Amino acid sequence: MGWDPESPEEVLPNVSTDEGIPDYTLMKNGKKVLFIEAKKLSVDVEQREAIRQLAKYCFSEGMKYGVLTNGAVWILFRAFREGTTITERIVWKTDIESDELSASTRRLKTISKESIEDIENLIKKLQILDEIWQSLVNEPSELIRGLIPVFEGLIREGYPDYEFERTEIEDFLKEKISELIEKESLSEPASSEPIIPETGRPRRMKIGSEYFEIRTAKEVLIKTAEWLIRVGKLKRSDCPFTLVVHIDDI
Repeated sequence: MGWDPESPEEVLPNVSTDEGIPDYTLMKNGKKVLFIEAKKLSVDVEQREAIRQLAKYCFSEGMKYGVLTNGAVWILFRAFREGTTITERIVWKTDIESDELSASTRRLKTISKESIEDIENLIKKLQILDEIWQSLVNEPSELIRGLIPVFEGLIREGYPDYEFERTEIEDFLKEKISELIEKESLSEPASSEPIIPETGRPRRMKIGSEYFEIRTAKEVLIKTAEWLIRVGKLKRSDCPFTLVVHIDDI
């Protein structure tokens, strides 16, 4: 990402703050611009305690963002925002072992040496793309309408001897887009038995544009319900099971 770990003008290890000692402090033009907390590969960096630790470092220094990583999973965290919980202040997360390279690159670019001063603009651009994609997923009819003329043009160009009714193309696109959306959901048997793969690392589930790490099938239900509540599609009182509310998230 362009940072020179051998240069004390760019990367400083173990610089004390009032709330502790972050592993690395990134510097640019003589100013602290980002704290990085590094954990072992075996550590789940989405644990509230790890995120809370990073938040304290950032808050004590008035730093808006911090990064938490175990080398594979990288999380960009916003230290403070009124009316939000700790987990809601996760700006993005990427797993460089399993995510598409382009997706990881797009996120990690926001904390590169070249782009760090433009981080707010880059984060907003990521959010805009995710919001537009999510709106298309939620209302695929708009996506289908946009693709129909593309299909019609390709058919005229490549297969002029064949005529397709517009409804044939529309029905085909509905089917394929439904398959695409369904692939983004994780289906597991309704039990609370552990579903950790043999590698020992939790599985990942995607809801909308967000990723969640899960260890049991019950967590699939809980994470889904929490997400639905957060986006206003479900009331907590309507849940068929009890969701534990952590005092630190209030």
